[in-house]
Amino acid sequence: MKRPIADPWSRLDVSQKEKQGSECPWKTVERRAIQTMCRLHSETDLGGKMRGILPILMLAPFFMLAGCNRVSTPGIPPTPGDFVRNQSGVGTAQVFGIDFRVSVSSSGASTEDEIDANFVDVEQTIARKRFTFGEEIVIQLDSINESQVGFTFNDLDFGSLNVRDQVSIDSERNVMVNGTSRLPVGFR
Repeated sequence: MKRPIADPWSRLDVSQKEKQGSECPWKTVERRAIQTMCRLHSETDLGGKMRGILPILMLAPFFMLAGCNRVSTPGIPPTPGDFVRNQSGVGTAQVFGIDFRVSVSSSGASTEDEIDANFVDVEQTIARKRFTFGEEIVIQLDSINESQVGFTFNDLDFGSLNVRDQVSIDSERNVMVNGTSRLPVGFR
């Protein structure tokens, strides 16, 4: 007759269990897997029971490697309320929380969104938004972090923008950011 393996968590008092309620969810899953293994090992019919635990055992290393100190969401600026419009010679947009006002001479507007997700290191995830006003204006924003994006206008790098910035582009294609003139990076 086999002796049951002692469950290391059965000796915890209520206050210790409550303290563990705030721990990482991966550790909770890991602890449950170990508890299940201990319970199954103490029973006599191991054949059918162990087949049920095999998938948990195979996933256990993943849970241990996943870690709990990592950022769980990528650093992408806010996107609620994003829009792009071209009406009566004025293009307006709000993209990544940045306001745009552009003088245009042609109609139409379009937008493309792209996310290059990195599931191993979410901080390396990049969100890209590319939008056009007519055929003459192309703006691309590439996320740097949750409050900053790289700004490209007609294939010229204009540095970075912050969430809540206001960008205006006149009919001569002069760029103003928050009321200050901005030149492309190579022309400063």
